[in-house]
Amino acid sequence: MADRMDGLTAEEIAVFAAEAEEQLNAAEDMLLQLESDGVDRQAIERLLRAMHTLKGNAASIGWEDMARLAHAAEDAVIAVRDARLQTTASVMDVLLRSVDAMRAMAEGEQVADAAQLVDEIARTLQTADAAGEEQGGGSGEAVLHQLTEAVGAEDEILQVEVDLTDDIDMPAVRALQVLMCCESLGEILASDPTQKEVEEGRDVGGKILCYLRANSSAEDEIKREIRTNSGVARVSIQVQSAQRLLAESAEALHTGQDDDGSSDKDGKDSAGSRHIRVDVTILDRLMNLAGEMVINRNRLSNLADDLARNSFADQVEQLQQTVEQLSRVTGEVQQNIMQMRLVPLDRLFRRYPRMMRDLQQSQDKEFDFEIRGGQTEIDRSLLEVISDPLTHLLRNAVDHGIEPPEERLSRGKKRRGSVVLSASRRNNHICIEVSDDGRGIDTDAVVRRAVQKDVIDAEQAKQLNEQDIIGLMFSSGFSTTDEVTEISGRGVGLDVVRREVESVGGDISVDNDRGQGACFRLSLPLTVTSVKSLLVEIRGQTYVLPLGSVRETLVREPGQVQKAGESRVLQLRSELIRLFELADIFPSVREVDRGGPNYVVILEVDQRKIGFVVDDLIGEEECVIKPLLSPLDDIRGVSSATILPDGDVALILDASGLAKELLQDDGRVADEQSAGGR
Repeated sequence: MADRMDGLTAEEIAVFAAEAEEQLNAAEDMLLQLESDGVDRQAIERLLRAMHTLKGNAASIGWEDMARLAHAAEDAVIAVRDARLQTTASVMDVLLRSVDAMRAMAEGEQVADAAQLVDEIARTLQTADAAGEEQGGGSGEAVLHQLTEAVGAEDEILQVEVDLTDDIDMPAVRALQVLMCCESLGEILASDPTQKEVEEGRDVGGKILCYLRANSSAEDEIKREIRTNSGVARVSIQVQSAQRLLAESAEALHTGQDDDGSSDKDGKDSAGSRHIRVDVTILDRLMNLAGEMVINRNRLSNLADDLARNSFADQVEQLQQTVEQLSRVTGEVQQNIMQMRLVPLDRLFRRYPRMMRDLQQSQDKEFDFEIRGGQTEIDRSLLEVISDPLTHLLRNAVDHGIEPPEERLSRGKKRRGSVVLSASRRNNHICIEVSDDGRGIDTDAVVRRAVQKDVIDAEQAKQLNEQDIIGLMFSSGFSTTDEVTEISGRGVGLDVVRREVESVGGDISVDNDRGQGACFRLSLPLTVTSVKSLLVEIRGQTYVLPLGSVRETLVREPGQVQKAGESRVLQLRSELIRLFELADIFPSVREVDRGGPNYVVILEVDQRKIGFVVDDLIGEEECVIKPLLSPLDDIRGVSSATILPDGDVALILDASGLAKELLQDDGRVADEQSAGGR
């Protein structure tokens, strides 16, 4: 690649690579949409624009290999648009492999099989054109003629597209069965091929297009009935008005589209002019500067309070006005920079349809993959952190969640399973869920495996509830299977998933419905640059607790604390809550005498409450997060640090990780003492 770009600057290459990535992502999205939903004119237009842009940009910088491959792919898409080429699995495979090759080129890799892909696309087009000539061509015109004769402009009809599997035996027989099934479900207005053509021996080509006059409310029933036929790979149904369908068909057959596919009727793509590309290092520097402004704002506010106490009235008034102005400006700067850092989760989620499509082809399983809430925004620095955990959870859902079709049918389930990746914003967190309607988690198998691997003993196993059992799956290297597949197994590596999620202040929980499915839920902060916090004092030292984990605070009254074995519990209304001294976790500050009443901070972790005893509650404040460097980053229960208004440094506690560790330690101590008593 280097010799083709000798005349380009590093900045020009970076601009080309960024543009190529954007176009390749769009192309992959549209290819997957075409494969799952059938030929859609808008998807074809977007795909053509992406390929044409890639071809032009690559040619302009002398990158001939990419230009030739993009040009070949563009020819194939035009053939699909003109109905000369069907969107079969083999056609989509070669186009998706072409996208992969161009992506590798854009990332600076040498791609040896680019020329082979160009030849493979050319052979595919030649085969399709030859088949079209043998069939006499004009199948699209025939369908248009049938529809013109059969329907009125105000009719509503169902457009049914059926793909047969590539390795099907007796395709003509299977096609005839599908057409007869459609005939039993409604009135066939037009089809390609027709029943007569199939009976006369026409090669059906693996795809059946049928227009039905039927009740649109029966769409699910029609899909279900067609899928009962052997050899059916995919069924797509769209409700169409006859007027619109005839107009679009006529336009596609008689007017076509400009070669560059540059029309943009809805104007959506033109919105790109409202966006600019910003180097992430610049954003990081701006965010750091905004953080310093917040720190100085807090210090000025603290100074104003000191002056007020010493009765410098005039100076105080001026200082307070300055602080108010600085607070307003600082808040706006920080908010805008944080918005610049936010990106839609679609940037990450768009990777997964291709992965799930490939998994479905490699596994003896059938399922629909759905993405919801992709427009939910998250801090860009979190995208790469959660990429691997989500990949792992999705692979697990397919490998050990979704059952093979025959097993699902035997259990009274639909033949096709469902995997859903969803995202939503809840209060000050982003919630991402990976759910499936498969087997769920076999908690009995988890317990047996935990005992075999000496994670727990048989006596401990008897005391576990379901959430405790699911928690065992997050033990290091835990797996319920002896064989590790290339896809991965449910449980394998979940300790890594949890560690990576918790490293950014997030949390993971699991809902399990045995035999019906499971849902893994990630709760993530909106940003990793600042956090709304509760400042507490322990033995004269200030510590910071993220406010998102705090449920309430209270003064500890005499008689509220009780003993339960070796543990202490707090009676709070109708609940008993485990109680811990934060001073015991940080013994280095014990020499300072405690004065005044104790306070209790109640945290909620994994739907379980825990109480921490502190000496004083200082107040709430937005704290700028500063990372800890080695060896301080290994301090137990500490996630990061912040600078206080008086200039001192305070540690930000990892409330979630600390609570889980304390509950586990407390449980182990109780078990050991119980065993000693026996």
